Amino acid sequence: MKKIFILFLLIISMFTINCGKSNNSKDIEKVISQMTTKDKISQMIMIACRSRNGVNFTSITSEVKELLNEYGFNGVILFAQNIDNNIQTYDLIKDLQEANNEGGHPGLFVAVDQEGGRVTRLSEGTTTMGNMALGAVNDIATTKKVASLIASEVTSLGFNVDFAPVADINNNPNNPVIGVRSFSDDKTIVSNNVKAFIEGFKEENLIGSLKHFPGHGDTDTDSHTGLPLINKTLDELLEFELYPFKENINNIEMVMTAHIVYPQIEKETYVSKSTGEAINLPATLSKTILTDVLRGKLGYTGIIVTDALEMAAIDAHFDRLDVARLAINAGADVLLMPVDISTKDGINELEKYIDDVCNLVSSGIISIDNVNKAVERILKLKANHNLLNGATTTNKERVSKVGSIENHNNEWEITKKAITLLKNDNALPILDNDRVLIVSESDNELAIRYSLDLVDRNATVLDLSSVDEATLDNFDKVIFISQMGNKSYLTSKNVTKINTLTKYLSEKNKKSIILSTNLPYDVALFSYASCLVVCYSPKTMTELPIEDSQIKQYGPNIPVSIYMMFSDSNYQGHLPINIPSIEDGKFTNNILFERGYGLER
Repeated sequence: MKKIFILFLLIISMFTINCGKSNNSKDIEKVISQMTTKDKISQMIMIACRSRNGVNFTSITSEVKELLNEYGFNGVILFAQNIDNNIQTYDLIKDLQEANNEGGHPGLFVAVDQEGGRVTRLSEGTTTMGNMALGAVNDIATTKKVASLIASEVTSLGFNVDFAPVADINNNPNNPVIGVRSFSDDKTIVSNNVKAFIEGFKEENLIGSLKHFPGHGDTDTDSHTGLPLINKTLDELLEFELYPFKENINNIEMVMTAHIVYPQIEKETYVSKSTGEAINLPATLSKTILTDVLRGKLGYTGIIVTDALEMAAIDAHFDRLDVARLAINAGADVLLMPVDISTKDGINELEKYIDDVCNLVSSGIISIDNVNKAVERILKLKANHNLLNGATTTNKERVSKVGSIENHNNEWEITKKAITLLKNDNALPILDNDRVLIVSESDNELAIRYSLDLVDRNATVLDLSSVDEATLDNFDKVIFISQMGNKSYLTSKNVTKINTLTKYLSEKNKKSIILSTNLPYDVALFSYASCLVVCYSPKTMTELPIEDSQIKQYGPNIPVSIYMMFSDSNYQGHLPINIPSIEDGKFTNNILFERGYGLER
């Protein structure tokens, strides 16, 4: 196999132009005709190695090196478990690429989920404020700037693919997995910010990926743990969920699928190995959705990547080889994480999996035509990013810019534009002589202390569990930090306690401030509060920033919010979503705060 790939690279070198970019599809086809089926299937697989035998995988091992020598994989995706610090991450990616180069293979796509905000992987990178916070700013130039910052940092470490931006429209408050990862519940706001994000990536030559096609926003199930269903027609999807995709489809190199069932679109069923019941094929495995809609109706010509195949939505219901058969025949180009290789047995399973998939191709059960088209698309993209002759290492001096003070300062100033004030009954600003208590549901004390130090102010910080009505008597104003992760929060004990305490403060003519730090829908819960502020991200600090050293990533949203409360700031953010009222622990159809609403003071 190595000889075939060496021949492959020699042929490619004869017709590469424009710094290694190939525009000759016939030559690519000629090279593909000389690849074995195993070469082709390997080139369609992106692997992950979060750990090896229970230990985080942060440096290459002999087993993984041998695997990369032997197989010409599509690429590798890294997660937080793979990333200790910037230098280690740079070295790991360098070693992965070099092991792959030694096998004579095209360079690897090295991918990461660095969306910004809640979903980030770089341990010392700049987290940024997140998509919904950018939706609250709703300025295209700002979104492009943030995307370019993210792209600059990930490419500095050696990544060449970022599975972002999120094109899902968060139009269902019950959604447990998208939420603040979405820019808005408005299709135009989402689409415009997605476009800006893509432009920011392209400035840094980073491959982006729209996700999760055809839309994960209107679900109430997390596909990591279950199989969501959206009961909409194709016309309904085209009018709404698909809008950000179809508006940006010709400007993106990759699209990631959603593990979601659309029974009005895909009628084919499969008997679940877990329940024994017939279930409709999810989008990831649907030819109707991937080939007829995405490629046919929308005219997409780039690479289709499955969402991770280890997720419960797929793994709990479908046989592993049936997943490969259905996904490839549906039109998927890249199978993301089909086998867990965290152990030696896992590597053996992957090798057997590749052999078994090859047998399905040889027997005609998997379409060889689909395989050839997928490999052609993959190699063309690798040619466009100078990966056909293997991968070259980025300049290590760029690593120092990852998580730099300059980048943190930029994210701080942009985050200030996102913080949204929804109600203020003379609670803000917090005056010098106000006695202030800050009550948190989780460990936010470092973030709070950091912001207080910046304004040279004092406050008492306590955990919600240690606060009662008697505690409140010693303070004039109380800030409650609320963190709604999903709909179960609506009926939680924490909400009940915060409401009890804010009611008590109201009766005592004292001021209470709610800082909503995740899903903003929680502001509808606190009718007794004097003030409502939304910051759109719950990420906090694990260590205080020190200007002369690399620091762990931190979320700017909470410290910026506290800083603004104590510094008499103007508020510029406007809600990018509608906030419904809540009755009996459930969302209603009545809108309490409309999209676009926001106070200055």
